[in-house]
Amino acid sequence: MKTIRIPRGITLIELLVVLVLIAVLVSLAIPCTGCGGLQKGQMTQALSNEKQIHLATYAMAADRISTGDKSIGWPGDLVASGTMPCNVTDFVKVLVKYDYLKTGDLKIFAAAGIRPFTDSDLNKFSAAPGEGNNCAFTVSCIQESDTSSAIFLSTVNATLNVSDTTYVLDARAVPFAKKGYVVFHRGGDGVILNANQAAKPALQGTPCKMALTGTAALRAR
Repeated sequence: MKTIRIPRGITLIELLVVLVLIAVLVSLAIPCTGCGGLQKGQMTQALSNEKQIHLATYAMAADRISTGDKSIGWPGDLVASGTMPCNVTDFVKVLVKYDYLKTGDLKIFAAAGIRPFTDSDLNKFSAAPGEGNNCAFTVSCIQESDTSSAIFLSTVNATLNVSDTTYVLDARAVPFAKKGYVVFHRGGDGVILNANQAAKPALQGTPCKMALTGTAALRAR
């Protein structure tokens, strides 16, 4: 008579050993892949935030042209006409006053490591470096007359040398330190760049000679 062998099922101990091995492999893999993915995701979010700031400002600038209202427009036009002080907080106040952004929308000025603004008092919005900072971006004083490649926004860890259109990244600055930076242009396009690309003028866009105070300073060599 032929003996039929019944396969032995996996034991509880063996199952636990397999699960432990899987857990160890996953824990080893996360540091290798998760950090780069997290950084890329944060930069993508910063780019999205810059896009929303641009859309609100572009709408305001378009209304300035169609209505002739000099109290709205690109930040450089507002500063040049004396309508607005050269200050980020005042620029935010203009966007909210004329309903291009709501107070609750101002979290889009933040990025990784920078506290989103959640207060109802716009006077408390701060772009000054430090614990109370709510603004992750240098806001350049671009005007309607500037080209579409004019740099409107860039993350504050990157300081622009206006004489040669290169950036210097600050290893101690949030967001992103020297790992990369994000630039957005007047024409509505933005780009995520790494540290090696900071010295390549062709990638940056057209520099503006002045930024709204409170954000990272532009400088000339």
